[in-house]
Amino acid sequence: MKPFLFSFFFCALLGCATGDTTPKHANTAPAKTDTLTLAAFTDTLQKLNKALPTAIDSAVHLYDMRAPNDSTGADSAAAAVVSLIQDVVKTQNDRLQTDSADYFAMLDPARTNLTEKQKAFLSDLHKKKLKMAGDGEGGVYFLPLYETILPVIKAKTTRPVDNYLDLVAKEDSTPTFLDAGLAIEMPELVDRLVLSEQLLSAPLPRSFAADAVRLNRFYTNALINGADNSPAIDDNGTRLNDEFKKAYDYLLAKYPATKAAAKINVWLAVVASGDKRKMDDFRKTVQ
Repeated sequence: MKPFLFSFFFCALLGCATGDTTPKHANTAPAKTDTLTLAAFTDTLQKLNKALPTAIDSAVHLYDMRAPNDSTGADSAAAAVVSLIQDVVKTQNDRLQTDSADYFAMLDPARTNLTEKQKAFLSDLHKKKLKMAGDGEGGVYFLPLYETILPVIKAKTTRPVDNYLDLVAKEDSTPTFLDAGLAIEMPELVDRLVLSEQLLSAPLPRSFAADAVRLNRFYTNALINGADNSPAIDDNGTRLNDEFKKAYDYLLAKYPATKAAAKINVWLAVVASGDKRKMDDFRKTVQ
């Protein structure tokens, strides 16, 4: 463990005083005033310093106070805010890779005797609308604090955008895969797949629509191929593992009219043929 790295990263997040190092664009919350046009809102948003974790809280506050109230403008403004949040989180996670401090102990404060400094760190992290999660392999990473971000954004957005944001938050907070294996229940995977399919035909901002396509392909691949530690097909390469068969039964019973169900019916016919080459070829189409 390198103490100086912990101190550097700790101060970077908490904003320790180290002399006159105020960034060009300090992230201060705007005063409550009239809403902005979409163009003016995105221009103001881009002036926030994405290198600072405080940008998330400032962006959410800006959205709350000044984002357009009409549905189209609010949805597009939400897309801009989410893009900024993703950039900020990526920057903080990149910095985390150079830090050898033990953050893992802070994942479960209720079971750990935290120091006052650690408690202050977690408290300030939440104020900046960030939280930590485990990666399943002993490491940690930062996530947006969706619990406080989404209520603000969803107060203005349309139902399709709400559904998209809920799915993204769910996937980020409870990933489908951890440690090369499925980490959620099979019905949950099916539900996420069907929701992603519904989003494909929903009126979403361009960046959300593109991500919905990615999510749909991701969940389709997960349901047909599984993962290294949770394969859909057993070792001999021709028989479905029981959990996946149950998932297909659930999908066909609950969502029979979906494109996902149609694809699974084709997949089941390929499996029934017992032709390993056909099975491999079909599985490649969804990777």
